[in-house]
Amino acid sequence: MNDIENKNIKNIIDFYMLVNSLKNIKINGNKTVTEQIYGAMVLANAINSEYNIVSDEEFGTVLKKILIDEIYNMYGIEIVNKIYDEDNLGVYNLFKFSQYCNPDEYGSDTSDFAFRCSYLECILNNFFEVLLKELEIKTDDMDMIYEVAKKYGITSHLGDDETKNYEIFRFYYLNRNLSNKERTGWDDEHWNIDKAKRETVASHIVGTIALSLAISAELDINLNIDEVIKTLSIHELGEIEIGDKTPYDGMTPEVKRELERKAFIKILGNLTKNKEMLQRFDDFEERITIEDIFAYYCDKLEADIQSKIYYDLGLHHPLTEQENNVAMKSKRIKEIIASGAENAFDLWYEYDKPIYQDNEVFTKTLKYVKDNKIK
Repeated sequence: MNDIENKNIKNIIDFYMLVNSLKNIKINGNKTVTEQIYGAMVLANAINSEYNIVSDEEFGTVLKKILIDEIYNMYGIEIVNKIYDEDNLGVYNLFKFSQYCNPDEYGSDTSDFAFRCSYLECILNNFFEVLLKELEIKTDDMDMIYEVAKKYGITSHLGDDETKNYEIFRFYYLNRNLSNKERTGWDDEHWNIDKAKRETVASHIVGTIALSLAISAELDINLNIDEVIKTLSIHELGEIEIGDKTPYDGMTPEVKRELERKAFIKILGNLTKNKEMLQRFDDFEERITIEDIFAYYCDKLEADIQSKIYYDLGLHHPLTEQENNVAMKSKRIKEIIASGAENAFDLWYEYDKPIYQDNEVFTKTLKYVKDNKIK
């Protein structure tokens, strides 16, 4: 890897780590910043489905702004200037999407919509975490919860059509599950990461989007990154119903996909753009376009990087203390150990490395992660 490539990849990881740090910062009740970002993206998908606030071509920019604005809110321009060199216009230029960094963005349709979704996420989260508790309402009946929200004027913030508002609220309500659901790979039956540090599915989704943006900004990637992040923002919807299944859990990829697709349809409900979203999921699963393949690689690489972070933090147990880890029963994992793997991240690295074998960008990025202490 030459010096320029090394700098590019360092910038990618620096940006990703800036976002990864938000996975452990709680600012709104029990929600982390990344979970709040995901909630805003959920609202953006649902509201735009029902009310067509921005065009499909502009929607990816809205998702970018939700993420970049929150990074700016948390860290300010000082941290951006400290990490990035303005002469290297890759990742640094991502911050032009923030209305706070770019005065020309104030009042634009995409900035206004991004701000609105982030604001509504705070209102809805406060409704669930504070108001319902104050009212001592303890129910999982979505229709009953919706009526309470309607009574207190919460749903009126979503729009002026009651039928559409119901679908938006329902979609948001179901997606809250992903902010509470730990990634299965880190649980007691798998890699048994310290409970206080376990990543949620919602945080993982935001991590994949951050990674995709950074790679596309720093390296010569000839694809439509907006299509990638639109796909990544919804690609885990099925896990709301079926959970996060790993390759070690005894479910074939074919069965997993069938169950996940049925769950995906159920979660989408009657959203106006449910067919478009389902098609996006199908294309992602089939890896139809270069954007779908890129999104798939980002989904996998984000998990690899998170594993390295846990390793750098000393949160992975030694291989001699993995007796309850179902992954250790895998034939492939046993082969990797027999070939000389010394720690948990070695297993992740060797297991996933073949995924990227035809893609130099992801291969080099994974190698950089392996060779450097990133946390």
